[in-house]
Amino acid sequence: MNTQITELNTTPPNGCSDHIDLLDNSSLVLDPLPFYLTSQKDVYNGRVGGRRVVVKSWRGMTACSSTQRRFTKRLHRELETWHLAAQLHPNIAPFLGLVPCTHLGPVPALIMEKYENGNARDYLDRRKLGTGERIGEALRIMTAIADALRYLHTRTPPVAHGSIRGSNILISSTFSPLLTDLGMCNLPYPTDLTMMNARQALGDVRWMAPELVVRDGSRNYVGVEGVVKCDGVGDEGEDGTGEKEEEDVYPIKPASDVYSFGMTLLELITGQDPFSERRHAIAVLLDMTRGGRPARPSFGGDEDGGISDRLWDVMTSCWTHDPAERPDAPTVCAWIGLVRLTEGV
Repeated sequence: MNTQITELNTTPPNGCSDHIDLLDNSSLVLDPLPFYLTSQKDVYNGRVGGRRVVVKSWRGMTACSSTQRRFTKRLHRELETWHLAAQLHPNIAPFLGLVPCTHLGPVPALIMEKYENGNARDYLDRRKLGTGERIGEALRIMTAIADALRYLHTRTPPVAHGSIRGSNILISSTFSPLLTDLGMCNLPYPTDLTMMNARQALGDVRWMAPELVVRDGSRNYVGVEGVVKCDGVGDEGEDGTGEKEEEDVYPIKPASDVYSFGMTLLELITGQDPFSERRHAIAVLLDMTRGGRPARPSFGGDEDGGISDRLWDVMTSCWTHDPAERPDAPTVCAWIGLVRLTEGV
């Protein structure tokens, strides 16, 4: 068996970027079942020789060739942005490339290094830290993520991540936080996944900024509208595929990332999803449309401490309803640094 992945082809299909390698799958061995799945993708553990990897494949790609072509073109565009960002910032996770897995579907799957420490929330949960220690470690992790966002948001044009949450922060073997899945929320999924994608969006609503959930005060969910629109229902593009290249599934902006950053900080500190007092996502949605935000958590008198007033002010500032009034990523970086300096965490 080969011991490494070798490049097969540096000419991607359909005029896509030539910086995303299409890799040889001859030495790739996948587990028979995915260890994680959503309505949009299946994620497998695998091996390339002695190297452990993770492979992400996308669902619903048995559709017509034009849908596959449109999806692949957008995938390459988003991956090119991610690839460049990972080269230029140490806290953005790299990926190895795309690999053809025809038994998983016609669209090449994404292959990444396996990080044994897992994602940030699982990593913190396993350590079973006291409250003060957990807050300190959560702040260490989120300081790095804030700096990654500062880098992304100050590009020209700005780059927004679109799905900041604990499961999208990986912890390396040297305990460095790595932001992953940059831009992957904006892939144009086929129409037959519209309702499943809408349900997935409701599941993600605990981290999503209000402007992504409700447009112009309407009760229409962007999670439904965006997917339908980007699949071209009633709006066929020039190439006949139904998608205009510049359209996004979600109108993600840097301010939306800042909101999600605040929710992720709460998630990592508490070990619970935001709005944990609400069992159902629809209740969270109703709270958000009325201006509701998570309650300040109580740690049951833990002598090790809790969320300070200064830190709580940072978090609630990130959750400001009006995107224009939220702090930008450089400001959040400075505030988090000040909290760590003055409170010794």
